[in-house]
Amino acid sequence: QEQLLFRALNLLKFRAIRLRNRLSPSAPSRKAMNQIDEMLRVVEEIRCRLVNSNLRLVFGLARKFSPQTCDLDEFFSDGCMILLGAIDRFDYSRGFRFSTYATHSIQRHFYRVWKARQRRKERFPNAAAEMLAAVPNMTVESPLWDDAEAVLNNLLANAKTVLDDREHQILLSRFGLKSSTSRAQ
Repeated sequence: QEQLLFRALNLLKFRAIRLRNRLSPSAPSRKAMNQIDEMLRVVEEIRCRLVNSNLRLVFGLARKFSPQTCDLDEFFSDGCMILLGAIDRFDYSRGFRFSTYATHSIQRHFYRVWKARQRRKERFPNAAAEMLAAVPNMTVESPLWDDAEAVLNNLLANAKTVLDDREHQILLSRFGLKSSTSRAQ
């Protein structure tokens, strides 16, 4: 079935291109234009069917390569783009299954992305950790912490004017904060 879909896809694209090349640029035939549009519509239907039948493959590979859940969407999106390109480049006459070809294409792309991220991490290590390591041990009475606490108290006071008591409690609980009244005590 996969082979039939790719044969139909390639045949329709070939016929549409051949018909388009025969068109007169000054006065194209309305009938020929409609035939081209119909062929391209069927090509898109076949392409969508191939994409839909391989989305689970892309998701599985994206889940395997994404280091964090937040990167999964990015990997899945990239994988779908690679899948579309693989559909256009696949040669069914070589005897391979499309899923094998697509898997290799997507894995190569994910591996390149992973290697680029590794190089970026090596090149730009976590600067925040280095800066904190360079700062001598600070006590709680430090002016920086007093400034941060003042800013936090100001933000919480402003939030209390906008939020009702329940929402304010949720905010405090969510971020593990204490209200300014309990800080003063």
